[in-house]
Amino acid sequence: MLMQAKLNLEGRRIRDLHLWMLSLSDIRLWLAIFIGRALILSFVLLIFNLAELGPRGEAPQAFELIGSTYLLLYVFVLAPFCETLFECTLPHLIMRDSISSHPWLFATLSALLMVVIHPMGIILSIAPTITGYVLAYCYLSFYQRHSRSIAFAATCAMHTAGNVVGTGIATVVLMSMSPA
Repeated sequence: MLMQAKLNLEGRRIRDLHLWMLSLSDIRLWLAIFIGRALILSFVLLIFNLAELGPRGEAPQAFELIGSTYLLLYVFVLAPFCETLFECTLPHLIMRDSISSHPWLFATLSALLMVVIHPMGIILSIAPTITGYVLAYCYLSFYQRHSRSIAFAATCAMHTAGNVVGTGIATVVLMSMSPA
């Protein structure tokens, strides 16, 4: 009985947060989603770092790739466009009749597709899973407010901004790991 009461309370908190976010203007909603994702992923990456999980000894090769113009074009333009199309727009088109009654199914499918595109092993798949859920939430929120094209654009922008921040953090981390 106590466990059921706790689950009901948590469900109400999530619902209240969702309703609050939907009451925000478009730019504030986008920023809230972006900042929320950054905070969650920062916490996850901190735990990974403290637990010493993740790849080691690959910093110099990865650092050399960050300066590549083609890599930057891919990371900031092509990947967000193609991945949003594959992870959000296509599942949304397929599920359009049942999406209002099953938004978590759409979000889970989107998150799983993100993990498939970014294979990092079981433990490190937490970050793409979180990102997949966040991008699905962004897509659905802007679709409900506007249209599929606005949802696509907002989600691509979210993905690009995440890649910009992620690449910046990766550059700093890799610079600190590279030999002096």
